[in-house]
Amino acid sequence: MNLPLGISLSVFSSVLFGVLYYFSTFLHSLTASEVFGWRLLLMSPFMTLYTCMSGDWRRIVTLIHRINVTMRLSSALLSVQQWLFLWAPMNGSALSVSLGYFILPPTMIGAGRLVYREKPPGLQQAAAIAVMIGAGHDVFRAGGLPLPPGRPPFNGS
Repeated sequence: MNLPLGISLSVFSSVLFGVLYYFSTFLHSLTASEVFGWRLLLMSPFMTLYTCMSGDWRRIVTLIHRINVTMRLSSALLSVQQWLFLWAPMNGSALSVSLGYFILPPTMIGAGRLVYREKPPGLQQAAAIAVMIGAGHDVFRAGGLPLPPGRPPFNGS
């Protein structure tokens, strides 16, 4: 994949994420679980269409044969994340949950570094440091890792 296309797709996905947050504020008549269910139901035809157009059916068949515990756990974690990012704006906790979204990239960088022994080259290393400083500043400014109301914060209090 070339760099301009990758950057464009990254920006597009970030815009879609913001639209999803904004759109969910109009769905107060539904519970977060109902919105999550509708999201999965409506996402399925589009994912199927993409799979058909990209010709990735062979990969899906291969993956079905290789499904293991790790993939099931990963699927469960993704489901919880999608539900949480719909629940938060509908319950006034969008800012608390969005901090977790900003902490994800440094976490993935750290996991790549520890688990896979990867070291980002040049500008990627500088970008990784900038992301970690920014996320660290947000956690410091918030006084810890904020969680939605009714949940204990991870700041030792």
